[in-house]
Amino acid sequence: MNKTKKSRNPYLLFLFWTPPLIIMYIIFQFSAADSVHSSALSDGITAFWISFFNRMLSLELSVQTQADYALLLHTFVRKCGHFLEYTALGFSLFPAIFHTFPCVSSKKHLLYPWIIATCYAASDEFHQLFVPGRAGMFRDILLDSLGAAFGIFCVCMIHNIFHHHKAASH
Repeated sequence: MNKTKKSRNPYLLFLFWTPPLIIMYIIFQFSAADSVHSSALSDGITAFWISFFNRMLSLELSVQTQADYALLLHTFVRKCGHFLEYTALGFSLFPAIFHTFPCVSSKKHLLYPWIIATCYAASDEFHQLFVPGRAGMFRDILLDSLGAAFGIFCVCMIHNIFHHHKAASH
């Protein structure tokens, strides 16, 4: 009984729902960028990582070789971006759902964040149909959904470790 009252505290709900809403806003902003700006962002991130590994591993790659790797890795970096955005969303939705609906089954605590993230991914891809140079892709919805499931899995593992450690200390 006390858990329900404590969990429904509006300040706590605000605290738990703020991260997923911020992540959703960020995802929306990335999706609202036209293809030129979106590609430029991906190119910049790809160039950063190639340059980083070039320096850290002392590879001494030529500028041309780095540019060739950037072309090769461009799609991979974009798909990693999809996966990681939705990993963060799934990770942040789990505690929000857990504390908003403390009395629902643990299966629903896993399912609801995934459904919300997957529906958001579908709406995001639909939104991209109206952005110049962008296209909504079903495979991106699948990748986003997988990313959300991974985020939920990670937060569940952390949650279980914390609670097992807490129970063992008593």
